[in-house]
Amino acid sequence: MNKSCRDIALIGLLAILLVPGVSRAQIVEVATKSGKAAARIVKPGEMESLYALEHRLAAAVRQAALGPGISAIQYVPRSSVTFPDLQSRRDVKQLQYLAKLANTDLSKITPLQIAQSALELRDFSQAERWVVFALNHGANPTEVLFSALDRTYSGRRFANMLINSYGINPNGKMNNGLPLLYEQMQQGPIEYALDLPDQDVNVLVNGEPLIFSTPKSMNSQNDFRAIFKRLENPWAVTNLIHANPMHMAAAHFVLPVAMPEGFKIPKEEINKQDDFGNTYLHYAEAGKYPEYNIKWLLEQGADPTIPNKRGETFLGNLNRRIASSNPNAQGLGKLVDRTIVTRRLRRN
Repeated sequence: MNKSCRDIALIGLLAILLVPGVSRAQIVEVATKSGKAAARIVKPGEMESLYALEHRLAAAVRQAALGPGISAIQYVPRSSVTFPDLQSRRDVKQLQYLAKLANTDLSKITPLQIAQSALELRDFSQAERWVVFALNHGANPTEVLFSALDRTYSGRRFANMLINSYGINPNGKMNNGLPLLYEQMQQGPIEYALDLPDQDVNVLVNGEPLIFSTPKSMNSQNDFRAIFKRLENPWAVTNLIHANPMHMAAAHFVLPVAMPEGFKIPKEEINKQDDFGNTYLHYAEAGKYPEYNIKWLLEQGADPTIPNKRGETFLGNLNRRIASSNPNAQGLGKLVDRTIVTRRLRRN
């Protein structure tokens, strides 16, 4: 402890013990100020001397008839050396509870764990207090925001509060360097995250727009549709081989489900090709759900005769599959024939 602070504390102790005329207010003021001054500069190796001083002052206060159980010093407890600005027993008890929620020891809890545990509290004001405490002690704001979205109790309310009141950037990076939207998409529904203020759906992941990182599964079709609806010009959004989101959807999703209801592909975009010359029909024919996507694309007006850079057309590829005696391909061929005939009749 700094010598001058120790002297102040001792003067407070002597005032309590030796000067009968000192008023109650003066005793509390001297003792509290001396204790706070000592607490601010205390070092871990000097804890015991501070504890001893606290107990001596508290005993002296009781002797001065200020009432039993009054502690004159706000001190730094041994268990919170990591966070030296905690100065009350109540704070330490709350931090102990947060550490318990995080399944860790009080001496090992990190700022991010404090924030994550605080988000479990049902008292919103207490949760906010401890989240702000964690942010002030170095918790990654984006990680905290991600944790808020993942909580069932007041998660979205908390996330919006962090953005609007504390200026957290919803497009920031997680500890692994990836954007929040990407992490949210890998974990579950992304719509909560998309509804955050100022969210950027064009954020890049490994050099490509976010939408291309949508997990390639039926369960992720809603995420794909949610992002697609927010793209200002989805046809200008391309990956490294200049395929757009429609190419990806034709290969991996059921287009009638993955696209917004009633969606129509613009005529100038219906036969868009990637760097290898492949159209949406090429992708659909080689994709997971050709029986749904080919019919949908043909009804939208896609041209089945456009060749890619290898000279392969959609119809040519389909005919080769049919010639291989693949039962699924034969049924698909009949479906394509009916769809093309129906489209021609409509035109006429």
